[in-house]
Amino acid sequence: MKSRIEQAKVFFLNFLPLIFVLLFAFTPQPRSILKNWQDIQELKQQDNPALLINRYLALLRQQPWQYDIREQLAQLQYDNGDFAGAIESLSILSENRELTVPQQFILANSYQKNKQSDLAVKTWQEIAERTDLNVEDLSVLLEKQEDNRDRHGAFVTIKRWAALEPLNGKVQYRLALYQIIFDPASASRTLLQALQKMPQRKESIDRLVTDINLMANQQDDAYRLVLAGKSISNEGEWLLASFAFEEATQINPDYAEGWAFLGNAYSYLGENGLPALEKANELNPNSILVKAYLASYWRSQDQFSRSLAIYEDLAKLEPEQAFWLYEMGRTIAQSGDPQLGMTKLMEAVQLSPKDIFFWKALVNFSLDYNFLVETNGLEAARQALVIAPDDPEVNDLMGQIQLRMENYKSAERFLIKASKLQPYSALIQFHLGQLYYLEGEYNLSYFYLKNAADYAQNETLAHAAEDLLNRMGLGK
Repeated sequence: MKSRIEQAKVFFLNFLPLIFVLLFAFTPQPRSILKNWQDIQELKQQDNPALLINRYLALLRQQPWQYDIREQLAQLQYDNGDFAGAIESLSILSENRELTVPQQFILANSYQKNKQSDLAVKTWQEIAERTDLNVEDLSVLLEKQEDNRDRHGAFVTIKRWAALEPLNGKVQYRLALYQIIFDPASASRTLLQALQKMPQRKESIDRLVTDINLMANQQDDAYRLVLAGKSISNEGEWLLASFAFEEATQINPDYAEGWAFLGNAYSYLGENGLPALEKANELNPNSILVKAYLASYWRSQDQFSRSLAIYEDLAKLEPEQAFWLYEMGRTIAQSGDPQLGMTKLMEAVQLSPKDIFFWKALVNFSLDYNFLVETNGLEAARQALVIAPDDPEVNDLMGQIQLRMENYKSAERFLIKASKLQPYSALIQFHLGQLYYLEGEYNLSYFYLKNAADYAQNETLAHAAEDLLNRMGLGK
């Protein structure tokens, strides 16, 4: 027995070097691993992401179980535009542990940037099914769903967000806009909740509530959705308006006006509205609405002769409608002839002299083109004041005319009156900010510009107010 043990010892000692050779042949060299770790720590202090990525990859080939390192690698790859690499890293990681919400967002964004849209949408849907999303996650998810026109998914997300933030007026307001489309019975209540936190939206909310009541008894769902889209678009929310029109045309694919509204909404969003407009024209080539939106589309594409031909046709079909003269004037002016354009607007005013819309349009035209401000523009503003002396928009327009003429005291009088009549108008607040800026009254200018930025419902006006604040060194 003892001799067998001795033989075994001898055998083991003889083969020990071979065992070590075999072990080191299949195990990463400690020195190489240590060198990669050292390089990674040094490269983190330098601005050389490409080399750092290579070191991460080398280390993971040696130690593929280092999942924390793979997480860092995925983030680094994404931050440096290596979206295919980020997808690979996160895919490997997901096979061994559940991805966090931020990691899933990185994966979805990487798919999208790598032109794998289907997988991006699938990943966002997987994110939407998670129960551990916080307010920030839901905000990002909603933006992605809206960008990808996932209107039903977006509605679910905004409901979850609103439930987490019942006192957030902006979130409640956006939920209400979705509800006007998908759950109209709940929309008015949500709007009133939003109003408690956002009194500056009172006029907008009042208009929406009135429109909701008008839609309440509408039996034709497609028509109700078109009314919903029109109401929402009147508040400048063209994306959600397009969702309503998409729903309408899905319910009734033969609804020509629904397609026309959809095409017009797409154009406002900077997307290609022509296919929807052509569809509308195929369904009902005699529709006045379809013709009007086609004319508007061609004007937006600088196809002025095509646009003008349609408006001229509409003017012949409805010679009593001054609106077509107004649109002709706008088209002619945009083509480069503001003088002839104003002539057409004057014809519109003469055809409907009691309609304040055309007097306002004439003032705006004069201001937009800085054309005959002190004559035609001023006279149009005076006529509008005769018709509606307490109209806030009219007083604001007269204030702008006086401002353009550098009659600052007169401008102040009209703008202050407009502000009292409509205290939460971002545009009026902005014009007051401009006035006081020009007068060197920077404290007052700051007050009104800050209001304008806070009250603005569109980014263009908010940015204009913030730009002027920045000029004074008082921006964010």
